[in-house]
Amino acid sequence: MKQKKTVDMLDYGSPEEAASCGKDDHIFFECPAWALSQIIYKNDPDGAGRWGLMLPPGGGYAGTSASMGVPKGAKNKEGAAAYIKFFQSTMEGGALIRDYKSSLIPLKAAYEDPEFYSQKDPFFHDQDVWKVFAETAKNIKGVRPLNNYDQDFEDSYALAVKTINASGGDITADEITKTMVEELVNKHPELMKED
Repeated sequence: MKQKKTVDMLDYGSPEEAASCGKDDHIFFECPAWALSQIIYKNDPDGAGRWGLMLPPGGGYAGTSASMGVPKGAKNKEGAAAYIKFFQSTMEGGALIRDYKSSLIPLKAAYEDPEFYSQKDPFFHDQDVWKVFAETAKNIKGVRPLNNYDQDFEDSYALAVKTINASGGDITADEITKTMVEELVNKHPELMKED
């Protein structure tokens, strides 16, 4: 696909990737809720009516998440805890997070109120994208817990993308997979141990 120029493998989270959504030569983008305010609206300011949201075959998934905590040495622990509680555990704070950061909150009441996550979006031909995000979040059954290898898997994936780009697509899936496995096993030999 890389050789046929049907895919563009941009570095995940790079300015180049973000800017690509304002151009006319890309047709599919991953779109978590936070991408609305942080990527699409900023990088495609004239994009009203250009977008459409669809779920992939098999439905949506939990690809990333956020966690908040108060550092042990924080000077104002109570204030930091109040901040987190307000924005993650109240409808008022959740509305601000939704409207200004395009993020969902972990508060059951927000999903029980049919109007809270319901808003026509002019960028998406007035499609109710928030309803799609909320319904997807409600229907996710369990999320894989984090583990000590996650960052190294992410790094290995990023390196694979760079390798494919550098090769112009001349590397096979078997070759890139072998390289990824070797890199991970070098960092974590215990991954190859059998129980």
